[in-house]
Amino acid sequence: MCGIAGYVSTTGAAVDGQPAWDMIATLRHRGPDDAGVSVNGPAALAAARLSIIDVAGGHQPIAVDGGRITVVQNGEIYNYVELRDELVRRGRTFTTSSDTEVIAALYAEVGEAAFERMRGMFAIAIWDAPQRRLVLARDRVGKKPLYYMHAGDQFLFASEPKAILAALPRAPVVSTAALLEFLTFGYVASDGAIFTGMSRLHPGTTLVVTPHHEPHAVPYWTWPHAGEVEIPEAEYLERLGAELDEAVRIRLRSDVPLGAFLSGGLDSAAVLALMAKHSSRAVKTFSIGFGDPAYDELAMARATARAFGADHHEWQVAPDCVKVAEKLASYCDEPFADPSAIPTFFVAELARRHVTVCLTGDGGDEVFAGYVPYAQALGRSTTAFSRGVRALVGLGARWMPVHARGKGRLTTLALGPEAWFVWRRTVFPDYLLRRIVMPDVMAPARATP
Repeated sequence: MCGIAGYVSTTGAAVDGQPAWDMIATLRHRGPDDAGVSVNGPAALAAARLSIIDVAGGHQPIAVDGGRITVVQNGEIYNYVELRDELVRRGRTFTTSSDTEVIAALYAEVGEAAFERMRGMFAIAIWDAPQRRLVLARDRVGKKPLYYMHAGDQFLFASEPKAILAALPRAPVVSTAALLEFLTFGYVASDGAIFTGMSRLHPGTTLVVTPHHEPHAVPYWTWPHAGEVEIPEAEYLERLGAELDEAVRIRLRSDVPLGAFLSGGLDSAAVLALMAKHSSRAVKTFSIGFGDPAYDELAMARATARAFGADHHEWQVAPDCVKVAEKLASYCDEPFADPSAIPTFFVAELARRHVTVCLTGDGGDEVFAGYVPYAQALGRSTTAFSRGVRALVGLGARWMPVHARGKGRLTTLALGPEAWFVWRRTVFPDYLLRRIVMPDVMAPARATP
């Protein structure tokens, strides 16, 4: 991964580049290989780079057309080879082999329509000098983070909140709404951030910032709705296999060593199988063990690694692993209550000794409804309870005392599938929040940068 940051003067005044260096210094853990800053009139762009494509030549920021278009990006454009070939046929020439230069050239040709053409995970910032505007874009599902904030006469953006905080004259205020989201879901669920006034760019969206004008957000992609399509199961399986195969193959484009996180599940095993199919050498795999038979999947991971001839590496997590929590908090910047962050940190640390990039099976359960709550929520959509009956049940539950027997059961019976799923994933429901969060805590609290 890389880190990007920058700002634009909302008054159009020329800016100094030193704050950009201060911002990007906080992101060197994301990009240890290289760093750079570009200042162009009212805008400054900065990048800290983890080199993956064109290790020697892919320095950022990168500019094309005599400095008219300047780009920084965090992520990777998987179809950059095809896009580059198309641009060459149009008469474009390139000075590097990097995907970042392809982004700049494609934007120079087609403007914001470029993002619809890109396959990848990315957070991109473009300074368009002729139009005097900053263009931000985030990938379709939000794999790469991008935060932004108005502060005085500047619009700031960065891969992490800490970089924005580095450019602020004083500490911001914690957002009460974001704090309540965290206590409810275990993370900040909306496009807001933990700090008041700071936001996350919505996935599949561009944000255009022009001096003297309000920022303008436009979605370039939305989730498609397939509807009810009758396709034979055999055809489904054939299409799914082809899509997964191509998705893994195109992600193997890299100028640095690749590996895979491997658990005992089907998701990572499927990814490893396809990596092995398209790799000329043994795939390096990495697994974490816990010492508890109820949770440890090392035996299955080893068996999977052997089946596909992987070069397997593993690490046993010790009970004192929780000591890393403070370091994780400094990386996350926002409260995040998923305990899997701890083993993920250790498996990433193990992998970094051998490779630069890893593919994972993350997202498989979400895509294919593999987790039990997804199936349960789907089942509730066919329940015989009408909305009216659910409303009456819910009314009765609300009148019951907090600790009354059966209150929780009645509350859940009153919920439709969407509301039930939210309830199922809730850490502290509303009635507990009202008891836990006192009025003085609900008041905005000042954060430390």
